[in-house]
Amino acid sequence: SGLPVQDVYELKTSLGRGGVGRVVQGVCLRSQLTRAVKITSRKSDPSGFELSLMSKLDHPNVVRLFETFIDEARDEIHLAMELCRGGALPSYAREFWPPLEEAAAAVIMWQLLGAVSYLHKQSLSHGDICPANVLMLHFDQPPEQNVTKLIDFGAHAGRRTHDLPSTGLVMRALLGWCCGMKGSSLRETPVAKKGQTTVYSEGGLGVPISKQAAELMSRFASSESDTSYTTEKALCHNWFIRARRGEVPVRKETSKRGAKKSEDPKTPRSSRSAKERAKSTDKGGKDKESDPKQVKSAKAKLGEVEAAPVPEAGWFGSRAQLPRNFVAKLRAFCAANSVSKAILLVGADFLGEDALAPVRAAFQRLDGWCPDGLLTEDDLRRRLPKLGCKEVPKDLDRLLIEADVDGVGVLDYTTFLGVAVGAQELLSSQLGQRVFNVLDRDRDGVVSVSDLSAFLGRADKEMIETELSNLGIKAPLTFE
Repeated sequence: SGLPVQDVYELKTSLGRGGVGRVVQGVCLRSQLTRAVKITSRKSDPSGFELSLMSKLDHPNVVRLFETFIDEARDEIHLAMELCRGGALPSYAREFWPPLEEAAAAVIMWQLLGAVSYLHKQSLSHGDICPANVLMLHFDQPPEQNVTKLIDFGAHAGRRTHDLPSTGLVMRALLGWCCGMKGSSLRETPVAKKGQTTVYSEGGLGVPISKQAAELMSRFASSESDTSYTTEKALCHNWFIRARRGEVPVRKETSKRGAKKSEDPKTPRSSRSAKERAKSTDKGGKDKESDPKQVKSAKAKLGEVEAAPVPEAGWFGSRAQLPRNFVAKLRAFCAANSVSKAILLVGADFLGEDALAPVRAAFQRLDGWCPDGLLTEDDLRRRLPKLGCKEVPKDLDRLLIEADVDGVGVLDYTTFLGVAVGAQELLSSQLGQRVFNVLDRDRDGVVSVSDLSAFLGRADKEMIETELSNLGIKAPLTFE
């Protein structure tokens, strides 16, 4: 952006400090959305490698870069990025309550491996994967309702290093935090059986892990010499499959340390008091608690709705929900000119978390259990019907080529979000006002051709006017 960062963001509290810069919380004055603004010296990245690399990355589990500002006076670079309120992985795993289990670690590791797989598909590597460079999007949500984000693509990123050994070290530390005991945990102390693999938790206590987790860590450790073991093979490991099926062992809750003992389901009915039986029994002698009709009617009176279970919904942080009329929106996006597509992609950057979460989950569901961050024709044909799309278009290959700005014929993450936004939703929601404020560079209440030219980085204003006239629109534009 050619504007000073102070004209676009109100910089507030500090979020942390690293080796080459600091991160502060910033509120966008145009959209009122909160971002994380990373401030670094230009000397730390004289070639602009980190900026160039982050501007190309586009994956649900990689932190998103929205805007860049250069302060010539202070010789600093400001990067406006996605704000991850959950903080770094060590603090999240240690402080989350109730204590996490091995299955929770599987969710986090699967999302992290998805980001690493995406980098390797782009012939890139992170080079510095460690717990401090893994963030969680939400602080108060469990992993199955959360999103893991990989950050810090600095000096080590891009080099052809093998990331899997360091990913294995993250997994070992994460299992120690998840499987170990915490100060007031009400769960049984894990006891290792003979020959069972253990990892060290807080305080040096060795806690057991499942056989499948131990095998995957062993493969990570040997991957430095065995380059044939890739992220695709790791994502298809039996540990993740068993975790999705609920077959990863969990610790049992205990009644120690003040926990209330729950009623044993095997307790005979006669052990309940006569007063309790009278309350739960109607005049006909039927037990209200055991009568399904009574239970269903009681829930209906309370307004409770039993949601239909969605398989594997928790692994994507939210229930996957395909946008309404997705195929029609895809056709409209393909038919749009470059200016219209750019505006829709801006709308994708300014989606609120409530609207973004189900669409992000839909993208990951379509990407499959061995994700690469790109939706191919095969991905969509196989999985669109599972998300409620009754008819997959026969000319899907042509639509993907027209929708992809690179002409490769695949949908990346931001393009998928732009298709999901759609022109009608953009014009009839608060999102439209946010996008209008972003395009109004000089804040005069209208979007002129000069504003669009500065935003698109195109000097040919006549071409922009021609594209607007083809849509039946005359500049300058007002929000109404």
